[in-house]
Amino acid sequence: MGAQFDEFSDYFHVTKRFGSIAAAQLPIHYMLSMRNRYSPLAVIFGTSHEQLIHWHQICGRIIMILIGLHGAFYINYFVQTGILVERLQTRPSMTGLLCLALMSVLTITSIEKCRQWSFRAFYFCHLAIGLVVLPILFFHTSHLRLYVIETLALFVGDRILRRVDTITESVTVTQIPATDLLKVQIHIPASKVSRFQAKPGQHVYMCVSTGSGCSGANRLLSNPFTVANVSVGEVTLLLRTRRGPTTQMLLTHADRFNALPVIDIEGPYGTSVDIADVTGKFDRILLVAGGIGATFVLPVYRALREHFDGEVGGHKRLNFTWALRSAAEVAWAAELEDQVFADNPNVQIYLTGHGSLEHSFRNSFFDGMEMGELQTSDGLVGGSKAHMGRPNLREIVDQTFSYHGEESVAVFFCGPHDMGRELRAHVGRWVAKGRSVFWRQEIFGS
Repeated sequence: MGAQFDEFSDYFHVTKRFGSIAAAQLPIHYMLSMRNRYSPLAVIFGTSHEQLIHWHQICGRIIMILIGLHGAFYINYFVQTGILVERLQTRPSMTGLLCLALMSVLTITSIEKCRQWSFRAFYFCHLAIGLVVLPILFFHTSHLRLYVIETLALFVGDRILRRVDTITESVTVTQIPATDLLKVQIHIPASKVSRFQAKPGQHVYMCVSTGSGCSGANRLLSNPFTVANVSVGEVTLLLRTRRGPTTQMLLTHADRFNALPVIDIEGPYGTSVDIADVTGKFDRILLVAGGIGATFVLPVYRALREHFDGEVGGHKRLNFTWALRSAAEVAWAAELEDQVFADNPNVQIYLTGHGSLEHSFRNSFFDGMEMGELQTSDGLVGGSKAHMGRPNLREIVDQTFSYHGEESVAVFFCGPHDMGRELRAHVGRWVAKGRSVFWRQEIFGS
């Protein structure tokens, strides 16, 4: 009997530890998802929330495995001893099974294919279940309550600090002719614009309101957008219209005369690009953008170009490739700066839409867009030679790395997932050869 008791004692010890360790990870799990600029982990590691999300995902999988083992071991014991029905009627068992079921739903909706199918469904499930499981765990067993209280405190603190970083202002929405792009100009007081200046590569979260501001469920509809440009009293965002509520509401306002919708913008967030650090540590810099991914890459390009203005031959260190659907999509960039890509032969623009370059300009003109600022007599787009078709990323990468065998290279990318994966694979071949490479891809953790 003594040996049997010891066996059961060890069994229950392991079983309980699975659950206790899982609950102990909840505070760090929630901390990894904190968005505000004062997140302890973001401050300690000098990073931002979109880069910590990856570790949040890993931590979540570990917690789910531990919870699954915790529940499976207990159910196995109940079945083996014939007390399953009796024990399932107790509060610890009912709350534990409910928590396991909810966490399973959360895990399933977090799968990449589910997020791609409906990011909104994933987000609502993630937020709702993430809050509901806390009181369930609180009543599951008493020794978990400290972890629950710590986790809830982190969540509430994050929401308060994010609210402090939120600005409510009116905006001007303009649809760029011959495209599905919207330009959003946010009128921000000069005292608040300073937080956005000299920080290329950062982003904001935005939600649209039909009243004086966002509140309740409407605030949950916020989406991240990269800051395309900052000027005196104004921040510019560029959006591609989708079926989601945010861009659809803004598109409705764009169709109205003198409509000034009110929005909340939260941020800015993201680890900005340290231009002096990049230019000092790396011999050559490759920038690649796909579509409106240029909202991240273009401010970085502009800052790098300004830095190289005082360096003889500095512009030769900078290579920029931008793939987009049509010449009309360059309009927003041309408006920000005349001939933005001029005087740099290392800038290449690729128009991936069907037809010739002349066809691209013709379609833009007939759709009511004045293309004189974009097209020159040389067939330039925004001051740079335009090519038809998709860019040969392998050739572009090989040319960048082939200048000198020992040069270190910094690569910045923002664009479609498949394009980024292909670019990373080509860069990886040079990493395998021993080349020093810095890789920065703009993502929002979705």
